[in-house]
Amino acid sequence: MAETNVPFAAVRAFADAVAEKSSPALAGGAEEQLRAPFEILLTAVAAEFGVRATCAGEATLPGRLGRPDFAVSRDGALVGYVELKAPGTGA
Repeated sequence: MAETNVPFAAVRAFADAVAEKSSPALAGGAEEQLRAPFEILLTAVAAEFGVRATCAGEATLPGRLGRPDFAVSRDGALVGYVELKAPGTGA
């Protein structure tokens, strides 16, 4: 039985999902098309390493500027934030 490289497979699935959602036939915003595939990617890779990661969309930062696309928790504890950018858009 061949060993599966889960992180590689998760990145491949992310790329395939983004490519499918970025079809010229669809009129969605470029950054928005990353949200669901990114959340699936993050949780799949985390699970492979025995971590339960959860993404909460449009996180609010009390007392700070900005509104990141995701707040990320590990086993219920906040561990960071993720800001997605449309392909080709700089940070």
